[in-house]
Amino acid sequence: NRFGLPWMTKISVICLALGTVGWACVQQPWHLFLVAILSGIGWAGTGAVAINTIIAPWFNRRRPMALSMAYNGASVGGVLFSPLWIALIEVLGFKVATVLVGLVMVMVLWRLTTRYLSVTPQGLGVQPDGDLSGAAEPAAAPVTAEALPGA
Repeated sequence: NRFGLPWMTKISVICLALGTVGWACVQQPWHLFLVAILSGIGWAGTGAVAINTIIAPWFNRRRPMALSMAYNGASVGGVLFSPLWIALIEVLGFKVATVLVGLVMVMVLWRLTTRYLSVTPQGLGVQPDGDLSGAAEPAAAPVTAEALPGA
Protein backbone atom coordinates (compact mmCIF):
# COMPACT_ATOMS: atom_id res chain seq x y z
CA ASN A 1 0.00 0.00 0.00
CA ARG A 2 2.85 2.39 0.74
CA PHE A 3 4.34 2.24 -2.76
CA GLY A 4 1.31 1.17 -4.77
CA LEU A 5 0.72 -1.65 -7.20
CA PRO A 6 2.41 -0.06 -10.23
CA TRP A 7 5.72 0.57 -8.45
CA MET A 8 5.78 -2.79 -6.69
CA THR A 9 5.17 -4.49 -10.03
CA LYS A 10 7.99 -2.49 -11.63
CA ILE A 11 10.37 -3.36 -8.79
CA SER A 12 9.38 -7.02 -9.11
CA VAL A 13 9.99 -6.99 -12.87
CA ILE A 14 13.43 -5.45 -12.38
CA CYS A 15 14.28 -8.05 -9.72
CA LEU A 16 13.08 -10.84 -12.00
CA ALA A 17 15.13 -9.53 -14.93
CA LEU A 18 18.26 -9.08 -12.80
CA GLY A 19 17.80 -12.50 -11.25
CA THR A 20 17.33 -14.12 -14.65
CA VAL A 21 20.40 -12.42 -16.07
CA GLY A 22 22.24 -13.36 -12.91
CA TRP A 23 21.55 -17.07 -13.47
CA ALA A 24 23.36 -16.79 -16.80
CA CYS A 25 26.29 -14.74 -15.47
CA VAL A 26 27.22 -16.20 -12.08
CA GLN A 27 30.93 -16.79 -11.53
CA GLN A 28 30.88 -18.58 -8.17
CA PRO A 29 28.40 -21.04 -6.65
CA TRP A 30 27.60 -18.65 -3.79
CA HIS A 31 26.37 -16.10 -6.37
CA LEU A 32 23.45 -18.44 -7.01
CA PHE A 33 22.06 -17.59 -3.57
CA LEU A 34 21.97 -13.89 -4.44
CA VAL A 35 20.32 -14.36 -7.82
CA ALA A 36 17.85 -16.83 -6.32
CA ILE A 37 16.74 -14.11 -3.90
CA LEU A 38 16.29 -11.62 -6.74
CA SER A 39 14.47 -14.18 -8.88
CA GLY A 40 12.25 -15.14 -5.97
CA ILE A 41 11.27 -11.54 -5.26
CA GLY A 42 10.54 -11.02 -8.94
CA TRP A 43 8.55 -14.23 -9.26
CA ALA A 44 6.48 -13.44 -6.18
CA GLY A 45 5.73 -9.94 -7.45
CA THR A 46 4.70 -11.06 -10.93
CA GLY A 47 3.19 -14.50 -10.29
CA ALA A 48 -0.23 -15.82 -9.31
CA VAL A 49 -0.64 -13.75 -6.14
CA ALA A 50 0.30 -10.59 -8.02
CA ILE A 51 -2.18 -11.40 -10.79
CA ASN A 52 -4.92 -11.81 -8.17
CA THR A 53 -3.91 -8.48 -6.59
CA ILE A 54 -4.06 -6.78 -9.99
CA ILE A 55 -7.46 -8.29 -10.85
CA ALA A 56 -9.14 -7.83 -7.45
CA PRO A 57 -9.99 -4.09 -7.66
CA TRP A 58 -11.69 -4.60 -11.02
CA PHE A 59 -13.92 -7.62 -10.37
CA ASN A 60 -16.17 -8.95 -7.62
CA ARG A 61 -18.92 -11.04 -9.19
CA ARG A 62 -16.86 -11.97 -12.24
CA ARG A 63 -13.51 -12.40 -10.49
CA PRO A 64 -13.30 -16.18 -11.06
CA MET A 65 -13.80 -15.63 -14.79
CA ALA A 66 -11.24 -12.79 -14.87
CA LEU A 67 -8.67 -14.81 -12.93
CA SER A 68 -9.22 -17.80 -15.17
CA MET A 69 -8.56 -15.70 -18.25
CA ALA A 70 -5.48 -14.08 -16.68
CA TYR A 71 -3.98 -17.39 -15.51
CA ASN A 72 -4.70 -19.06 -18.86
CA GLY A 73 -3.08 -16.13 -20.64
CA ALA A 74 -0.01 -16.45 -18.43
CA SER A 75 0.13 -20.20 -19.11
CA VAL A 76 -0.18 -19.75 -22.87
CA GLY A 77 2.49 -17.07 -22.68
CA GLY A 78 4.81 -19.56 -20.98
CA VAL A 79 4.09 -22.21 -23.61
CA LEU A 80 4.87 -19.77 -26.43
CA PHE A 81 7.74 -17.95 -24.76
CA SER A 82 9.88 -20.97 -23.83
CA PRO A 83 10.53 -22.19 -27.40
CA LEU A 84 11.24 -18.61 -28.50
CA TRP A 85 13.79 -18.20 -25.73
CA ILE A 86 15.40 -21.52 -26.69
CA ALA A 87 15.67 -20.29 -30.28
CA LEU A 88 17.27 -17.05 -29.06
CA ILE A 89 19.77 -19.04 -26.99
CA GLU A 90 20.61 -21.13 -30.05
CA VAL A 91 21.24 -18.03 -32.17
CA LEU A 92 22.74 -15.57 -29.65
CA GLY A 93 24.10 -17.74 -26.85
CA PHE A 94 22.77 -18.08 -23.31
CA LYS A 95 24.12 -14.86 -21.76
CA VAL A 96 23.19 -12.54 -24.63
CA ALA A 97 19.73 -14.12 -25.02
CA THR A 98 19.10 -13.78 -21.30
CA VAL A 99 20.15 -10.13 -21.23
CA LEU A 100 17.97 -9.42 -24.27
CA VAL A 101 14.97 -11.16 -22.71
CA GLY A 102 15.53 -9.29 -19.44
CA LEU A 103 15.70 -5.93 -21.20
CA VAL A 104 12.63 -6.58 -23.32
CA MET A 105 10.73 -7.83 -20.27
CA VAL A 106 11.53 -4.67 -18.31
CA MET A 107 10.70 -2.35 -21.19
CA VAL A 108 7.40 -4.03 -22.10
CA LEU A 109 6.16 -4.57 -18.56
CA TRP A 110 7.29 -1.10 -17.45
CA ARG A 111 5.13 0.40 -20.21
CA LEU A 112 2.15 -1.86 -19.52
CA THR A 113 2.39 -1.24 -15.78
CA THR A 114 2.54 2.52 -16.27
CA ARG A 115 -0.36 2.48 -18.72
CA TYR A 116 -2.74 0.02 -17.09
CA LEU A 117 -1.92 -0.50 -13.41
CA SER A 118 -1.88 3.22 -12.64
CA VAL A 119 -5.60 3.38 -13.44
CA THR A 120 -8.15 2.30 -10.84
CA PRO A 121 -11.86 1.67 -11.21
CA GLN A 122 -12.58 4.53 -8.82
CA GLY A 123 -10.42 6.84 -10.94
CA LEU A 124 -12.63 5.98 -13.91
CA GLY A 125 -15.82 6.51 -11.93
CA VAL A 126 -16.87 2.88 -11.93
CA GLN A 127 -17.17 0.12 -9.41
CA PRO A 128 -15.80 -3.41 -9.82
CA ASP A 129 -17.39 -5.37 -12.69
CA GLY A 130 -18.01 -2.08 -14.53
CA ASP A 131 -20.93 -1.05 -12.35
CA LEU A 132 -21.56 2.69 -12.26
CA SER A 133 -20.56 4.56 -9.11
CA GLY A 134 -23.51 5.11 -6.83
CA ALA A 135 -25.46 2.21 -8.36
CA ALA A 136 -27.02 -0.13 -5.86
CA GLU A 137 -25.00 -3.29 -5.39
CA PRO A 138 -26.97 -6.32 -6.54
CA ALA A 139 -28.01 -8.60 -3.73
CA ALA A 140 -26.09 -11.83 -3.57
CA ALA A 141 -28.15 -14.98 -4.04
CA PRO A 142 -28.35 -17.07 -0.87
CA VAL A 143 -26.00 -20.02 -0.91
CA THR A 144 -27.68 -23.31 -0.14
CA ALA A 145 -25.90 -26.62 -0.02
CA GLU A 146 -27.18 -30.07 0.73
CA ALA A 147 -25.62 -31.88 3.66
CA LEU A 148 -23.02 -34.45 2.74
CA PRO A 149 -23.76 -38.05 3.76
CA GLY A 150 -21.92 -39.51 6.73
CA ALA A 151 -20.10 -37.84 9.60
